[in-house]
Amino acid sequence: MKAMDPAYVGFRGGEKEPSRPGNLKLVTAICSVCQRKRNVPEGVAVRAGEQYICASCAEKQASGAAS
Repeated sequence: MKAMDPAYVGFRGGEKEPSRPGNLKLVTAICSVCQRKRNVPEGVAVRAGEQYICASCAEKQASGAAS
């Protein structure tokens, strides 16, 4: 899609994409809430450690707290 339209920023928007594809090293982390394996940037996995919560569970918790 980007080759056909250089201005295309992607379906998630330009701010969520890494500046260069393939530069982020991904590692497997297990969500402490749902126990699913997720591929996350290495820095995120190291900072969170055993307390990593995936984006899906974080959204559910945020919407549950807002209600």
